[in-house]
Amino acid sequence: MPIAFRIAALIGVTLMAACATTQPLTVEEKQSLYAPFSQDPFVPVNVFINAGDLVPMQHANNLRYLADQLRTSKAFVRTDFGMQRWEYSLDLRYNITQPTDAANLAGAVLFGGSLGVIPAKFSEQHVLSVEVLRGVEIVEKLEYSEIFDRRVSLYDMGDPWKAHRAGVDRLLAKMLTDLGSKGLIPRAAVLPPATPKPLEQSL
Repeated sequence: MPIAFRIAALIGVTLMAACATTQPLTVEEKQSLYAPFSQDPFVPVNVFINAGDLVPMQHANNLRYLADQLRTSKAFVRTDFGMQRWEYSLDLRYNITQPTDAANLAGAVLFGGSLGVIPAKFSEQHVLSVEVLRGVEIVEKLEYSEIFDRRVSLYDMGDPWKAHRAGVDRLLAKMLTDLGSKGLIPRAAVLPPATPKPLEQSL
């Protein structure tokens, strides 16, 4: 093995800890986080995610993960995707951009120059934009933005989208918290029970 490759590999192992990726939430963390919502869920909602956008394949995985987390959170009595059925709707847009700063450029040079042996850290800005609608009326617009670290190396090829899932986990939690604290969507338990209408008497 060439000496240069040995040195690069040794540096890569040393830098692994310094290039930590933002981690997705664990199953236990999600259960604890979503418990207040699943025990007292919101009314059913229509959910639209990046509706009408042309979505690259890699980003489609993030949007599928977002939809799955909305379902598994059990924060709503029911979530219907891509259809209009209920009084309340969530129009979501989730986007990821990579700032073109010096740190990201240096990471790209380091990663490419070492052929992936030396891990590189990239910063990604995750943005979740939310429109809460009642019927066709926009009740509230919300936006959440956060910068997450993503490590790229040969050692991470088995799970290259870990940082993306971490972003979805954290921004989704912020959205659910605001929906509850701001009273933007009612809880199912506070709605009055439906009263059957009497049958009309025929003359």
